[in-house]
Amino acid sequence: AVTQGRLAQAEGWAAAGLAEARQRGDRQRAYGYAGWMAGIDHEVRPRPKRDLSAVEAVLREFPPESLPPSDRPYIGLARLYASAGQPAQARRYLTMARESDGRLWNPPIRVVRAAEGDVLESEGNFQGALESFQEAARLPGANFCRDCVYFNVGRLFDRMDQPDSALAAYERAVNAKGLGTNTARDLAPT
Repeated sequence: AVTQGRLAQAEGWAAAGLAEARQRGDRQRAYGYAGWMAGIDHEVRPRPKRDLSAVEAVLREFPPESLPPSDRPYIGLARLYASAGQPAQARRYLTMARESDGRLWNPPIRVVRAAEGDVLESEGNFQGALESFQEAARLPGANFCRDCVYFNVGRLFDRMDQPDSALAAYERAVNAKGLGTNTARDLAPT
């Protein structure tokens, strides 16, 4: 629904999923659905309709510290707060991710470098962000789309006033074989 212009429908799925996760006490899904709703708002809409209060409520209800270190949603929170224009909070969550599960950095995996790129971009360090995203595209990692990183690279080249490089990155992203496959199944409520 998100990719087909039906944001209200996607948000309805996420709200229903969040309510069910809360009812069941499923912390992982609660974080996932709250983050998905906020991500839709801050990454898809040109002007977000909401603040991050739903995410903050889930954080209060299910403190991340109550989860095993490898299950704490700090990387997702860092990326979300970066996209919401809150670089200090984004940096805080990225630091917490590294401190709670340092094995993701040694050796680094794609989602870690992409999160670092998001945080650096939110801090205004476009060159550092670009380097992080380009490295993310070269790294292994099943939980973050390699070709999706090129959307971030294109956006940064746009922001750095390098339209030819931006166009090349966007073309690579949209022409990637298999881009977007299985997303409807993965995002639909169960």
